[in-house]
Amino acid sequence: MEEAQLTMVTEAKEHRQPHPFRIDDLVFLDTRLLPVSNANVNSTANDSANSRKFQHLYASQFTILKSASENDFLLDIPAHWRLHLVFNIIHLKLSRVDRIREHLPPPPLRSTATVEYKVESIRKHRVTTIRDLEYLVKWVAYVHPMWEPLTNLRGSSSDLLGEYHAANGLRV
Repeated sequence: MEEAQLTMVTEAKEHRQPHPFRIDDLVFLDTRLLPVSNANVNSTANDSANSRKFQHLYASQFTILKSASENDFLLDIPAHWRLHLVFNIIHLKLSRVDRIREHLPPPPLRSTATVEYKVESIRKHRVTTIRDLEYLVKWVAYVHPMWEPLTNLRGSSSDLLGEYHAANGLRV
């Protein structure tokens, strides 16, 4: 029996390769671990569109903070995700992304608290359909402005929106 076990162990180790993960590496996290209700693929879509099928394969970049064991690593997961911070190497993918370029932060998971992004300025507007307007919005902490519909500018940005409408003679 011991001879059979020894044979199995040596044959298994023969094909095993060392993993490439080191502390302070950037890795992607497999989203199959995340709850489907927290996928947040499209926050404006209805709940039927937020399913495992439409979920991204990997969550954005996280830094390996320390090694919990030979094949488990502690990641810098955001606190609002409410997940365990230690993941096996099976669920990680080494990031080969250029570290010089700026990358967007991971999208917030759906939770009871609503997440709002701050608007730095509203630069332009354009008419998309008869009644709909889109605004060229510069978000805080983002480099490039983006075109956003009016529905995305509710909440704390309503003051800026009112000032923009008054300055440009718009009524909405």
